[in-house]
Amino acid sequence: MKLIVIIPGSRFTAEMPEQICKTHYAAFVSTLLDTISEVDSDAEIAEPESDDEQPEPELPELCDEQPEPDNTVCVTSEPEQAVIAAKGMLYLSCPYCGNTWFTFTKEEQSLFYCRACNQHFGFTEPLIPVWANCDACGTASRAFTNLTGQMFDISCRNCKAPVTVEYIKKKHVYQTIPRY
Repeated sequence: MKLIVIIPGSRFTAEMPEQICKTHYAAFVSTLLDTISEVDSDAEIAEPESDDEQPEPELPELCDEQPEPDNTVCVTSEPEQAVIAAKGMLYLSCPYCGNTWFTFTKEEQSLFYCRACNQHFGFTEPLIPVWANCDACGTASRAFTNLTGQMFDISCRNCKAPVTVEYIKKKHVYQTIPRY
């Protein structure tokens, strides 16, 4: 069991058997309460925690170690909507400049970078699958996109020829418009 005392700029940790640790803890708290009552009789004293609470997680052994000062400021705010991660073949459109490009990621990413306008962006809506079959070279491609139009041209990954895809609402997918 560990007895840990922390004050700003200092930390003391002692590892000892449970019974000895409880004895030292009781002596420390008693001495501390006596000192507080001598210094300020109006001071508020918090009651020591009971043994019924769950034990503190195991900490690495640190003895008389001075922690480094923490000068970081942490500002957190709840996003309006959660950012969705994506991976695989993606046909992306920058929401800032409208530039479109193919990219492939093996790992899930939640932020993407547009080289045209130097902006980072994420997705708040799920990406839509795109199934494109090129009439010029016969290449079949499957990707995901953040484009939202009813119909748009996607360039073939192989020959760069334009392939027109249309949103099929029933399937929630973009598919190549059949040529008759």
